[in-house]
Amino acid sequence: MPLIVRLLAVSEVKPGSEVARWGYWQTTGKPAVVAGQWRVEFIQGGPVLPKPREVTQLASWSSFDGENVDRFAGTARYRIVFNAPHPHDGPWMLDLGSVAQSARIRINGQDYGTRFTPPDRVAVGSLKPTGNVLEVEVTSVAANRIRDLDRRGVPWRIFHDINFMSIAGKPFDASAWPLTDCGLLGPVTLQAAEPLNVSPEKAR
Repeated sequence: MPLIVRLLAVSEVKPGSEVARWGYWQTTGKPAVVAGQWRVEFIQGGPVLPKPREVTQLASWSSFDGENVDRFAGTARYRIVFNAPHPHDGPWMLDLGSVAQSARIRINGQDYGTRFTPPDRVAVGSLKPTGNVLEVEVTSVAANRIRDLDRRGVPWRIFHDINFMSIAGKPFDASAWPLTDCGLLGPVTLQAAEPLNVSPEKAR
């Protein structure tokens, strides 16, 4: 089973150098739910890539019908075409709601980075009146995959320098684990946003 590790680059800031201020945002109006037909395509992971499907209600992919879904761990791409909630020339605040576990966000081909901890929201640029494309690549944890391996008695512990035990001091066994939520759970919403000017003193 592959272990994926993503590193965050840290840049050293020298004293006296100019540093871009952290961006603060304020939203206006009520959140508008991004609703419609979502296409869910499993693009990486295992043990087998489940078949793509279309849903109108976001939920954990472990609850989807079909084979291989409840034991899948990896990445799925969620795609929806939507219209702007109302006329607005400025940026928007996109809120993904609940995500299990990390999400890479693109709107109209523009990459807005990866969110790996709540709140799963990001300020995005102006939208077209119609025909906007939102793509969210969600990567899960491996819990359901490990659960499946132990339920089927498949050897997967390849650690030779330690004893792999449970917290209770017993041999590790994930076969009785409940299914873990995976994917984009939502609700996904948009709100009109604008930069909020905050003085350095108030931001401290």
